[in-house]
Amino acid sequence: MVAVEAEHQNGYTRELFKTWMGVAPDGCDARTAVLRRESMTPIDPALGPCATTGGAWVSPYDGSAISDPGNSEIDHVVPLKEAWDSGAWAWTDDRRAAYGNDTTDARTLHVVSPSANRSKGDKDPSNWLPVRADYVCRYVADWLAIKARWSLTMDESEAGRIRNLLKTQCADATIVPWPPTASSVQNLQATTAEATTASPAPNPLVAPPAASPPASTAAPSPPATRAPGDIKPGAFCSDEGAFG
Repeated sequence: MVAVEAEHQNGYTRELFKTWMGVAPDGCDARTAVLRRESMTPIDPALGPCATTGGAWVSPYDGSAISDPGNSEIDHVVPLKEAWDSGAWAWTDDRRAAYGNDTTDARTLHVVSPSANRSKGDKDPSNWLPVRADYVCRYVADWLAIKARWSLTMDESEAGRIRNLLKTQCADATIVPWPPTASSVQNLQATTAEATTASPAPNPLVAPPAASPPASTAAPSPPATRAPGDIKPGAFCSDEGAFG
């Protein structure tokens, strides 16, 4: 479940999260792995297992087309600072590395345009949402899934905005289950270890479904043809303070 409590807003530096480490099965760095996974066109296998030349991407936040991998950025849906403030401050270095390079759940990292990434920064849904209206509910559902999966918390303003969205324009949103975070740790080529984390505090926003592999890990589609992905019909959350 996702607990609602005050954030721990001190001590963060990006260096606390090792990013773009080698990940299984090919040993490519996590940035490359995400670029290859989300390319809308096949990448010539003759170029090597870690090539990204010839790919094409669509930034899910703003619909921008990207043809040069050098002009793309990889976004942590729940930003590293947000993760730190909401629980990662108590993790081991290895668990933070696992989070920073998580390619086992396709919701965690996305190829986005530099302008969208700069606009988002380290904001949470209380003060930033994708400009693509048809992606907002998926973004909120992904945010919740990541927070629940990694036992991260939410502050009051973040939880309030998400509750309002789930009761209005995202009333039909729900979340596909996810793999356990242990898989993320084992996925790193570097030696990693799970951290001991505190149990969630009372006042939960949502209780997640039981852990199991996600139904789909497909790359984002262009705006005109985007499939609903892991947004499924059915109520996701009830009134404030209730479980759903």
